[in-house]
Amino acid sequence: MNRRKALSILPALTLILALVVQPVFAEIITLKWPGGTDWTFVDVNNDGKNDYRIEINPYNLQSASGSITMTFDTSTRTLKTVCDLKRVRPLDWVNGYPEIYVGRKPWVTEYANGLVDFPLSVSTLQSSSLMVTFTINLESLYSRMHFNIAADAWIVRPSVANSPGTPPGPGDMELMVWLFGQNLGPAGSKVGEVTIEGKTWEVWREDSVSWGGWQYIAFKPKDWSIKSGTVSYDAAAFVRAAMDYATIDISGHYLLGWEIGTEWGTKRSGGTAQFSWTLSGFSVSLK
Repeated sequence: MNRRKALSILPALTLILALVVQPVFAEIITLKWPGGTDWTFVDVNNDGKNDYRIEINPYNLQSASGSITMTFDTSTRTLKTVCDLKRVRPLDWVNGYPEIYVGRKPWVTEYANGLVDFPLSVSTLQSSSLMVTFTINLESLYSRMHFNIAADAWIVRPSVANSPGTPPGPGDMELMVWLFGQNLGPAGSKVGEVTIEGKTWEVWREDSVSWGGWQYIAFKPKDWSIKSGTVSYDAAAFVRAAMDYATIDISGHYLLGWEIGTEWGTKRSGGTAQFSWTLSGFSVSLK
């Protein structure tokens, strides 16, 4: 971590320089798979609070040749992800989800709450906005692999929200907001369409995810997508819309956080996974 201090050349300029040149905290954080650290918390302003958690998250990747790296510049809040893998095993629809997030996942015991204090009750989100903003640039992508750009979030019962590290199960919900997909679609089946902030989204639902039992609802763009550009939306609007399509009552549940990342898979790519993207300016605010 580097810290640049103000310097005074003439006594008369000392006060001016002290006011204009403030300490700058800068650090380049690097994650790597295999053979390196694959997740970390990040405190961008050195105030003792975790602002983000970054993960390579290769949860369904057993072996491969090559590497995945993520680098994060704390001074610019820019995250760069590069995946260059061959001979991936197993061949599957989704092998991993490199991401940055605020709050926490159900399986994680510590929050990244430097921006917003999670968990947030669904009742709060019925009358408030949770604004999410970031800039994404998908720089390269192997055409045969499965891939998306999507947010992931967990809306869980109080018993799960109040016991960090407790996995989700029946009665909980996984919520996704897609922006782009290649050779990949949401789980389950389409159950409707909804207009949010002037854009039309398909609503997909799987009633009981086979590997965990929770309900899955995804919002997928209809006839449009974003793979490069600045994105800003009210995450609370998707929570409210999910209530209309859920078959479980989430009115007393809690939102644990908000994740932005890319699901990637190799089911039909012959075991090759190659992509790179940059994400910057990720912010979340409750209004």
